[in-house]
Amino acid sequence: MELRHLRYFVAVADALSFTKGAQKLRLAQPSLTRQIKDLEETIGVRLFDRSKRRVSLTEEGKFFLADAKRVLAHSTEIVQAVQRLNGRERLALISATSRIFSTACFRPASPHSSARSPRFRSIFST
Repeated sequence: MELRHLRYFVAVADALSFTKGAQKLRLAQPSLTRQIKDLEETIGVRLFDRSKRRVSLTEEGKFFLADAKRVLAHSTEIVQAVQRLNGRERLALISATSRIFSTACFRPASPHSSARSPRFRSIFST
């Protein structure tokens, strides 16, 4: 079982729909359905009750959902903590301005900002 399986499961469980879960994940619905079936086979438990018009969580699915969300949240926290320790966490300044204003005021400063702090990255949109 991989973290992506948990993400897929949570998306379907939150939406109670394979179609809406697939849309949220930007996956093809048949692919998502296959991944959920693979997950159920891997753990040996049916997580969803399926009918033609309705999807609901089994009791095991409800239990699994709570823990899946905790695992995903914890994995995100671990990655962020390691990035902070390594100094690789990047800060971004995103600015949407007119082309004239951004060229005159911000673009000359952006190389200096990046040089002073490699963790700082500026993104300009005109």
